[in-house]
Formats: sequence, C-alpha cells, structure tokens
Amino acid sequence: MSRLASLMLSVASLATLAACGGGGGSDSPPPPAPGVSLSGVAATGAALAGATVEAKCRGGSTGSATAAANGSYSIALSTGSLPCMLRATSGATVLHSVAQGGGTAHLTPATQLIVASIAGTTPAAYYGAFNDAAADALTPARVQAAHANIVSVLTQGGVNASTVGNLLNGTLVAAVGGTAGNAYDQALDALALRLTARGLSLATLTDQVVRASPANTTQTTNTASLPPQALLQPASATCSALRSGTYRVIVPQLANAGEYSTGTGTFNATTGVFTDEDGPNQFTPTGTPCSFTTANGAELVVSQAGVVAIRTMEAGGVRRLGIAFPEQVHAVADLAGAWQSIGFERADNGTYYADSSSASLSAAGALTNLSYCENITTCQAISGLNINVSVNASGGFNLVNSTENWTDRLFAYRAGNGDLMLVVLAGNGSFSIWTPQRATSPVAVGTRQLSWGLWAGINLQATSAIAVNDYNVTAADATTWTRVAASDGHSETVTANSPRNGWVSRADGTAPTTGGGTVTVRGFNGLVVRGMGMSALSLPTLNNGSGSGSYYLSVNQ
Repeated sequence: MSRLASLMLSVASLATLAACGGGGGSDSPPPPAPGVSLSGVAATGAALAGATVEAKCRGGSTGSATAAANGSYSIALSTGSLPCMLRATSGATVLHSVAQGGGTAHLTPATQLIVASIAGTTPAAYYGAFNDAAADALTPARVQAAHANIVSVLTQGGVNASTVGNLLNGTLVAAVGGTAGNAYDQALDALALRLTARGLSLATLTDQVVRASPANTTQTTNTASLPPQALLQPASATCSALRSGTYRVIVPQLANAGEYSTGTGTFNATTGVFTDEDGPNQFTPTGTPCSFTTANGAELVVSQAGVVAIRTMEAGGVRRLGIAFPEQVHAVADLAGAWQSIGFERADNGTYYADSSSASLSAAGALTNLSYCENITTCQAISGLNINVSVNASGGFNLVNSTENWTDRLFAYRAGNGDLMLVVLAGNGSFSIWTPQRATSPVAVGTRQLSWGLWAGINLQATSAIAVNDYNVTAADATTWTRVAASDGHSETVTANSPRNGWVSRADGTAPTTGGGTVTVRGFNGLVVRGMGMSALSLPTLNNGSGSGSYYLSVNQ
C-alpha cells in the first residue's frame, strides 16, 4: 500500500471514530460549563466606586465583588444559572437589578424601579426571597414588560429614557470625577434632578412603582394617589394632584358618524395653561384647593389621583359633564380582570339613562361573562356577542362588537394605588366608567366626607352648578354608616355593597333638620371607582322636575 493510500485510510478511520462518538461520547455538542459570569456598572449618575455587589442565581449559587472606581464589577460563579438577582450597597445607597437573558446587569436607580415593577413588592424583599421558584417565574416577557413600564414612567415624567437603550444591560459609562458619563448616565442625572425638584426620594418613587405594579396582588387599599410618572412632573401651586403632562379629555356628546368626543391636551402646571386643538386656556384657582375655573367659563375639580371632573362651557352656553386624566400607555394584557361599570346610555328617544354592566376581560382582549343591568339593580347574563379589545394607534383602545357591528373607544388610567379605571365612549354620546369588581367597606366613624358633585341630565347637559357636599360619619356597622350633613344637620344612612359588591346606596326619604324643618333625601346607587378618589352615581329622580334621572360624579376633596 502506498504512503498516500495509508494516510487516507488513517484519516477515514479517524472520521469514522469521530462520527461514532469515539470514547463512549455522543454526537451532541458538549454541555456548557456550569456557572455564571456577571458584569455591569453600579452608578447613580456618578459611579458607585467601592460598592459591594452581590448576586443570587438559580440553583442557589451566590457571589460578590467590589465595584471599581468607574463602578464596574464582575462576578464569576462556578455553579448555578440565570436568571440572577443582584444588589449593590454603598453606604445608605442600596440598588437592585436582574440578569435574565445574559450576563450583563447594571445597578442603577432605573434598575431599582424595574425590579419594583417586576416584583410588586420592595426590591429588598424580592431579593431576599429570591429562589428557584422565583427564578422560574422571572420570564423574559415579565422582565420586558417591567422594562417598558419604567421607560414609560420615566419618559412621561420628563426623563428621556426612550433613547438610552436597555436600562438593564445597555451601554452605561458612569461619571467619574470631572469626566461626564454617556447618555444613560445623563438620564440618571436627570432623574436625580427631578426627584430633588419634586421633593421626592428614590425610595418614595420606588414604593409608588410597587403599588402600581400589576404584580402587586396584595394591593387592597382604596386610597387615591398619583401614579409614579405624575410624581415626577411639576405640580400646580394650589393642587398637588394636578401635574404637568398630556391629558386625555372625554366630554360625552352625540358626535358625527365615526367620530368620538375625545381628544388630548397639554397642561403646564407652572403657568396654569391647558393647550389643545382649540388653543391655550388659562386655569384660575377658585380659592378652594384643586378647584379651578377657565378662561372660557368651564369649571374643574381634581381628585387626589389626578382625575379631573369638568363642567364645560361650550358654544351657545351649553354645559356638559366631562372627565380627564393623564394619558398613559397600556397593553391589552394590562386590562385583564373582572370589571363592573356604571354608564349613561342613549335611549331610542334620544335621552340618556343610567345602566350598569359587568364582564371579564382576558389578556388577549376577549370580553366574556357579560351581564347587563338596565335599571342598575336587576341584571341578566348576555351571551352570543363577540366583543374584543384592541389597541387604537391614536391612543387608548377599540372596543369592537363584531356581532352587532359597532366600535366604541376605551381609555385606561392607572392610579397610584395600582387600580385601573376604564372609560368607554360611544359615538352617540353613551359612556361608562369601569372599575375592578371588589367589595367596598363602610366608612369609619369620625370620617369627614367632603366632596364635589357634578351632574349630567338626561340630555347630557350639566345645567346645575358644581355642588359641595359635607358630611360627618357618626355611626357605622358591618354594612352601613350614618352621616350628618354639615349644611342642615339632617341624618341619613348609606349601605355598602348594595346592590352589589363595590356599590353603595341610599334610599329615598325625608329627614328632620336641626332648624326644625325637613329635607328630601334623594336615593342613589353609586359605584366606588377604586383608587380614583371618586364615585359615579345614578340618581333616579330629579327634584327640579327637569328630567327622570341623572348621572353624577362625586369627587373627594
């Protein structure tokens, strides 16, 4: 045999051996070496030089490192796998982060907020309890959703985070000494300036992100407060709940075919000027906090959650009931849950009447378990309708009934306690306010119930001026509370969770006043709009004889 033939035979034998997995192996690539390599930058704008960076990964492996002068760190773990949680400690500064799809994980105030959004609890508690079960739940989709939420919070709060890149693992060059950092670092500086200007700490903002997180399944408070992005904006001098930003304005009225009576405008809290397609409009304080009039004659009041109730002034002296709230961006999946509503529906004769509905909304946007209550109290299940929610490119969502061939607009607002409110608007002026299906509680003895009241009559016009209602709660049990009116001393009883959970009701009747006379007490059924500092009510009768019912917004002062 020639030397060339012998050499070819040897090569062929080696190839065959390799193909057969010589040495008892297989034809699969070797498994990756166990362990995790982590690196990133710890910074608050300036580098956190000397910070202790700790990591906890799937499998229980842990490690730590000390950040260099530029805030950089690296941790090599011989065991465990992604995802990992990280913590950086530098004196009183403690920041958290997550490494989910790769080994890079920065630790900054922005990542602290992302972890708060992921966890729905404090980042410190989430880090402390992190184990394999938590690692399994830390999916890429969950991390991406939290990242998108915080980018939106920062951007709407006036901090340009949309062009920085990924806040968890994008390029971060921290400022060191007199050397400026990159765009990410400068966004951190801008966030710090915003917090200082608003008198906020990062811990306070983090707590609000926790409350507003969809992951916060233990949220039970109905206390109205602002969402985190609003906290970063300047406030009106006479109303801390009224902040600069873009607002969604809804003024229900009969519109032209294919049109809806809604739009957006921008409010400047420093100047008190609201600007929309009709031009600028000056807000003038009335002397009562969070109450304003405008240059065109409208009247406005603001709840503690930043919801604005409006008595408009339009051409010809017509006034209507409107509602506005900071514009937010939500995904369809954010709306998933069980809902109930109180609405004002257009009848065949052109007048409007109060009604109610309940339904469940899936993460994909399908509306199911629909029940309709035409007279508020008596409900019946509705089946056979194909109704779905989808994103509208111009803001909010479309609510499409493909069975009956109609489309309404839907808008969502999440308050600081984490609860969402939905407002649905039809082209014919019909509208409804939706809130999560939950029970409410009687009001505690000693509570002062001070509120504004705004009406819309059966023609959708708000003829009555904004009222002020002032009551003191003098007695309460598991289902009712008794309150005394400051205006005339008459006493009345309100029942919680009547006619259904989440509602309150008051019966028609009369009551003696402290002046020796009597007063007519009008009955109502009201839905507590959770987290918004307001309720929406149906008053079946009108004392002034102008119609057969009204829709009423009660806004807490």
